[in-house]
Parts: sequence; structure tokens; C-alpha cells
Amino acid sequence: MITPEELGLEKLAYSVKETEALLSLRHTTLYEALNNNKLKAIKVNTNTLMLAIVIAAVLSILRT
Repeated sequence: MITPEELGLEKLAYSVKETEALLSLRHTTLYEALNNNKLKAIKVNTNTLMLAIVIAAVLSILRT
């Protein structure tokens, strides 16, 4: 698996908008994946954040 650092991901977690841009996903597609437990996110107060390790895992799969 590719690490977040190898992909140039500098933060530990990314907002929904940032994740959509990194994964080239539409808002509804990202939330659909979250709601169907295909992707994991964390909540901090009212913010939904995607961990860099999760984004790296998705990008690793997409690159193969």
C-alpha cells in the first residue's frame, strides 16, 4: 500500500471538500460510500474528516 506521505498528503485528516477533490468524487458519491460503510470518516464536532491513511488506501486501490 502507498503511504500518505508518498502521495504528498501532508495533513492527518482532510475535509469532505478536500477529499472530494483528492479522490475526484462528487459530494453525493462520497457520502453514499460513507453511508454504505465503504469508506470510514471521523466526526470532530460538526465536521466530517477523512483520515489521510484512508485516502491513501483508496488511491492505492485505484492505481492498481
